[in-house]
Amino acid sequence: MLSNLGVMLGMRFERTGSISDLDRAVDVATKAVDATPQNHPDRAGRLNNLGNKLGRRFERTGSISDLDRAVDVATKAVDVTPQDHPNRAGYLNSLGTWLGRRFELTGSMDE
Repeated sequence: MLSNLGVMLGMRFERTGSISDLDRAVDVATKAVDATPQNHPDRAGRLNNLGNKLGRRFERTGSISDLDRAVDVATKAVDVTPQDHPNRAGYLNSLGTWLGRRFELTGSMDE
């Protein structure tokens, strides 16, 4: 339920541009990840969703801490996803997006 609410709030943000919806989406997505056991099959998807919301908030606000957290969370999503999982490519794409944004900002290739 929390994960679905986070997705819906994120969708509403995309339609309305309301930063309060995006803030709530990040909060709810964080709670969804925290409530999901480490070995749960939905954990990677919830991590990916949280990372994307944090990345979108960085794009909107310029908060470097959100971008760093997006990279961290996206890395975790990739790390817990088996090599042959059908969603792994999408999670890698998300991670690449946020790493690319960070490189554009810092010029650093350290990772």
